[in-house]
Amino acid sequence: MKKKSKAKKWIIIGIVIIVLIVLYIIIRANSQKIMSDYAESAILESTATIGKIDETETDSGVIAANKQNDVFAPMGGTVTKQYLNIGDSVNKDQTIFDIGGYPVKSPIKGQIIWTNANVNDYIGAAASSGSVSPVAVVADMSSVKFTISVDELYINKVKVGMSADVTADAIPNTTFAGTVTKVNNAGVSTNGVTTYDVEITISDYGALKIGMNVNATLTLDSKEDSLIIPMSAINKSGAETYVYVKDQSYTGNTKLLAVPTSLSDIAGYKKQDVTVGLNNKDNIEILSGLKEGDKVYSISSSQTLTQFMQSRAGGGSSGFSIGQ
Repeated sequence: MKKKSKAKKWIIIGIVIIVLIVLYIIIRANSQKIMSDYAESAILESTATIGKIDETETDSGVIAANKQNDVFAPMGGTVTKQYLNIGDSVNKDQTIFDIGGYPVKSPIKGQIIWTNANVNDYIGAAASSGSVSPVAVVADMSSVKFTISVDELYINKVKVGMSADVTADAIPNTTFAGTVTKVNNAGVSTNGVTTYDVEITISDYGALKIGMNVNATLTLDSKEDSLIIPMSAINKSGAETYVYVKDQSYTGNTKLLAVPTSLSDIAGYKKQDVTVGLNNKDNIEILSGLKEGDKVYSISSSQTLTQFMQSRAGGGSSGFSIGQ
């Protein structure tokens, strides 16, 4: 009886070991397939198409008044009367305060955007000390303006009078019409890159306020019937500009087990030199090296393995977590 019991025990252990081995093989094979599919998903295929391309330059700035003036008290004294406050409109030479028996007037027509005086406050005269603060700031709000920086590669295409599309995160789904009103001829060099200040003015500024962050897009050039591919497919190395295409002569195994860092590391792909033209942040014009319908390839690392597995499961949980 003991021998039969002992034999039965070893049989059970053997079955468990076999089951575990089979499970290990299945899980390992499944993991390899998942990793292979994930690696393949990182390679993006794009098609060269014919269409219109706009060459654009985009940068951000901060809204300022068209013009603003500090208002100082001509004589020191106590504020005896305040006629206007922040947010009020004011005409040129209109009195804002009475200080020390003298009227303090606005130098321009506009809106009071800041004051630093209240009735019964003592205010020093501007002439007595250079450190005296203004009692008010008046802004000419007939228009607003802001400054962007344009790369030296594009600055010669920017002209006074050019239109700009302006957007603000604070005012979604709205585009404001801006106009280039000044192009600085003196550049600023930082880390070997030179940029030039460009002033943009908005006349119909709606709900935009001083201090708001805005983005401006300038259309520098435009071309119809161009051969276009995604900007992300372009590679540069020194003077060489190229894309990756399938190597039709390669017949070996192209299965991947890890996300590649470069298509040059993968058999089955090859470089194709191209000449490029107009470009923007999304697309670039191909002047030579490709034709309409050609496929080009690039690598995207924007999706994590966990996100990939969740997308395979229809957006739900994959049942277990794999590190980002």
